This record gives sequence, C-alpha cells and structure tokens, in this order.
Amino acid sequence: MEKKRSTFRHAGILFLLIFCLCFAGKSNVHAASGVKYTTSKVDKSKTYGSLKAKVYYKRVTLKGSTSAIKKINKSITSEVNTFLKSSTADTLYDYASAAGSSGSNDTYRYSATSKVTYNKNGIISIRVKTYWYAGGVSNTDIYGLTYDLKTGKKLNLVQVCKGNAATVKAKVVAKIQADSDSSSMDWTTINNYLPKKMKFYLNANGKAVVCFAPYEINTGGWARTYTINSKYS
Repeated sequence: MEKKRSTFRHAGILFLLIFCLCFAGKSNVHAASGVKYTTSKVDKSKTYGSLKAKVYYKRVTLKGSTSAIKKINKSITSEVNTFLKSSTADTLYDYASAAGSSGSNDTYRYSATSKVTYNKNGIISIRVKTYWYAGGVSNTDIYGLTYDLKTGKKLNLVQVCKGNAATVKAKVVAKIQADSDSSSMDWTTINNYLPKKMKFYLNANGKAVVCFAPYEINTGGWARTYTINSKYS
C-alpha cells in the first residue's frame, strides 16, 4: 500500500514538473515576441543671442544584432535624419536667428519624442509626437513607425488590419464621418487617400490609431486621430 502511495506521489510531482516547464516555455515564447530597446536624444539645438532654438529628436533604438534589428534601427535613423535636416528645421533656425538678433529671449522649438506603444506578437510600434513653435501659433503632429521584428520591414495600415485595402479604408472613413466636425472635412483629400499611405501606430490594446497631420483634412494646428481594430486587437 505504501509503495502505491509513493508511486502516486512521484507521478504527481512529475506531472507538476512537466506542467511548470510547459508553462515556462510558453512565457518565454511570449517574452521573446517583443524586443528590448533604449531611448536617446539627438540634439541639434542652437542659441542665437538670448533666444534658444531647441531642435531635437528623442528616438528609440532596438537592442540586438540580427539583420532585422539592424534594418529597423537603420530605418529609424533615416526618420531622425529626415526630421532634423528638413526645410522645416532650417526655417526654424532662420526665424530664431532673426528674432535673436532683435533681442528676443523666447524659446523656439522643433522637436519629436518617441514612445513604444506596442511590443509583442513579433511587432513593435512607435508613436512619434512632434511640436513646432517659432513665436506664433504652435503646431503638433502625431505619426507612427511599425515594424515586423522577424523581417525588419516597415508595415503599412493594410498589413496590420483585417480585410483588404477597401475594407480598411471604409473603417477609417466611417470613423471620420462620426466626427463632430465631419461636415467641414476635406473629403477630396480623404477620398483620394490610399490606406497603405495612411500614418498610424498600434496602441497598447493592439488597435490601429490612424493619424492625420495638422491642416491635412481640416483646419487646426493639431493632429487628428481615429482608432480602428487591427489583427492584434
């Protein structure tokens, strides 16, 4: 009788050990579906007299040495360089130089800050917020960078949503139509917009947040966003 009890105990311990190993294995797979990363600031700020021109990009850099990770980091670097070397940055420097020479002690700014909003299921999505101020009305914008961690490819809106391009476009249009100021929207621009070209990022719940720049589809110096379901929500 005691031998049978010992056998049952050993069987129970073995079953528990196997269960724990399986569970741990699943957890490791889930953790591996994301990626570690760091954030840093690329600063191109200048001073003109007593006026500061803050120009910078707070970027995300993925950790790892795979070809996919290198490809993604190269893409992000390209985004950073395009932002900091743009005509918009040059214009801010020009405005700052003129204002600084006249004795202004204001602070002008052209900046971008990045935040990882989704990092699982083999996908990383980064939300980028930009800000412009040069003594007049400030403008803010939002856009996203979303990548496949296995291939390193940048993904478009249709690739992360269910259905074809027409289906995805219809979902975005429906959200815009439900907006309180839909009657004043630039529907020519909206109707001609290809969904693959729409800017977006995935939020923490895996939903796609579609972004339109200031003045792109309506008046106002701020970004407009519309959230739709994706394959990951």
